[in-house]
Amino acid sequence: MLVRWETLELVPGSFVKKSLRQTYSDLLFSVKIENDQELNFPFS
Repeated sequence: MLVRWETLELVPGSFVKKSLRQTYSDLLFSVKIENDQELNFPFS
């Protein structure tokens, strides 16, 4: 799988439950791979 790193971007959104947001946070990124498919992945 070829990742097109120049398309990496931080996007708004969260996967952390509302009850945990006081102590946890996350970042959601999007990147395109070959054939212009888009992948989204969270970092907690």
